[in-house]
Amino acid sequence: MFEKTQEVNEMTITLNELLFEIRLSINKIKFCKDQLNILQVNLESLVKFYAESELMPEVEQYQNKFIVYRELSDKLIKESKSIRNKTTESKVEKTEDLDSEILEEFDKFKILCKDYFTFFEDLKKNFIHFYTSYHVSENHIAVKDKKISDF
Repeated sequence: MFEKTQEVNEMTITLNELLFEIRLSINKIKFCKDQLNILQVNLESLVKFYAESELMPEVEQYQNKFIVYRELSDKLIKESKSIRNKTTESKVEKTEDLDSEILEEFDKFKILCKDYFTFFEDLKKNFIHFYTSYHVSENHIAVKDKKISDF
């Protein structure tokens, strides 16, 4: 069984698969940017209901994190398009014919994307916890550390 796994890892991807992976990554990053916009809207709605000074430091932290993640998204998209352009400019038919520099860039890009998605999911999970600990919906306002059933 171990030998089969090792063989799969050593297989190279085709040029079409490489380009597909890049396109897929761009779409995932754009999806994360859309989610950031939704989180931003929710953050703004939270601020409308709570002008408390104790809440503002956390709000500012999330605001800054959203800005940083948007910038990271833009950088990753730019990087992916750069790799895609280098790949298509090389006009090769097989991945084996690609410059090893392009393949190394792609491998680094995949690692960056994986890390980005992992950290983004953590940010989203933490924000949702923060948001729901204060605010349930436009019609239901909760107090921190109180359950809805306590009302």
